Amino acid sequence: YGGVRPAPQPPPPPAAVPLERALSGQEGKGAIFLSQVLSAVEAFLEAFDKESEAAGAGLATREDLLRALRLLEREGRVLLVLDGIDSWVDSREVRAILSELLQGTERLCLLFGSRIHVQTSFGGMKTDNLELKPLKPRDAAQLFLYRVHRHIYWKDLWRTRDEWLANAAAWYGESAFAKVADRTQLERGEVPIALDRVSRSHFLDALATMPLLAEFCMGVPGRIRQTAERVTSSCRCLWDLLESLREERDRGKRSIQDRILRSPTIDNVQPRPGAHRRSRTAGAWQLGK
Repeated sequence: YGGVRPAPQPPPPPAAVPLERALSGQEGKGAIFLSQVLSAVEAFLEAFDKESEAAGAGLATREDLLRALRLLEREGRVLLVLDGIDSWVDSREVRAILSELLQGTERLCLLFGSRIHVQTSFGGMKTDNLELKPLKPRDAAQLFLYRVHRHIYWKDLWRTRDEWLANAAAWYGESAFAKVADRTQLERGEVPIALDRVSRSHFLDALATMPLLAEFCMGVPGRIRQTAERVTSSCRCLWDLLESLREERDRGKRSIQDRILRSPTIDNVQPRPGAHRRSRTAGAWQLGK
């Protein structure tokens, strides 16, 4: 009686939705997808088109994204690369965003990266699926050579002294030995391979047939780069790296087998205190009574 009624409190802000929960819903998934595309386009505008009207203005909605893409179209065709699209196309909201982008622009091209075939049309436009096959052996060897962190020596291609001396003589002729000032390098095989026009094709073919590339890289660019990153000054030779990779693979297999064998079975699970273990005895109806 006579008291002052307290002012109504504003409603609490909505709780943040965890990423897993947001991805499970159509609207949440679309919002996350739109946010990532907005951030990418905004970063591009700030880095390469600072004089643009959209640069620095902040992109927050679909309309902002369309406006930015239309501004970029004034300079020519626009290519928007969306990698990992297979994680998004099951969302109705994401498909609507992509359709709106294509229908609201004139010179926009979308390039999807996906592990599966995307059999969906966006904005009435068909999606063409082009399979990326492994690199050809010589191309894989070229990429590997480009990514290593030291020279490739004779001992990297051939295991024994007789092998590298015989192959070096076949590639470069007997004059190759006279060009080596330190004769001990011939014995150790620590002579850098000269990539002249004649021997380059022989070298790439020999590198491509090595077990290191054929067994572990298999023409996949990502694996080739990861393997080449380990070829540093501390790597004695490629044959040692091959043995290390094989040992790592075998340890991984054994670890998986141990985890499978150690996994608890139903009979070995100890019941919790106070819990009643369900009897395995068949019911009367199961025994035909």
